[in-house]
Amino acid sequence: MSKVYIRNIKFFNQLIILDNINSRRKEYLEKLNNTSLKRSYFAWLLLKEMVLEEYNLDIDKLTLYYNEYNKPYFKEFCFNISHSKDLVAVGISNNNIGVDIQYIDKSKDIDKLAKKINSNNDYYDFYKIFSAKEAVSKKIGTGLVLSKLSEKETIKHQEIITLDNDEYVLSVSCDDNIEIKK
Repeated sequence: MSKVYIRNIKFFNQLIILDNINSRRKEYLEKLNNTSLKRSYFAWLLLKEMVLEEYNLDIDKLTLYYNEYNKPYFKEFCFNISHSKDLVAVGISNNNIGVDIQYIDKSKDIDKLAKKINSNNDYYDFYKIFSAKEAVSKKIGTGLVLSKLSEKETIKHQEIITLDNDEYVLSVSCDDNIEIKK
């Protein structure tokens, strides 16, 4: 079974300490700006908690690898991380998994992007399609390379999440049953 945890990081004020985390992840985190660092660090802590609970493993002691598209992975399990504005989503599974969360930003001009992903100009339609494509591409490990996406790949779960008057689209692509924990 795949599991996806969703957490609000709006009030996350924990001191960020990079000394005791996986060295490959530390290298990545050190390159980020403060906002991205906060989101990515929190996501890593959440992943660490999930993996300890599900697999009784400490991810900071495992070897972190990267595929040809720079997607990080462990040999012991599959995972995927996504964050947008105030939400972080982390998925773990024994099988490939792709997770995407997108803040529905109605102030953005989506016209050009909507055409690229075959969406109309409705914000909900656009973000649902974009998030689904992102989740699938993360599952197959290519990142958002539209030419690599197959029509046979689908999402297992999609929903609109509301947090403090903000709306997000959560999309999950996996090959087994899924449990969402908010």
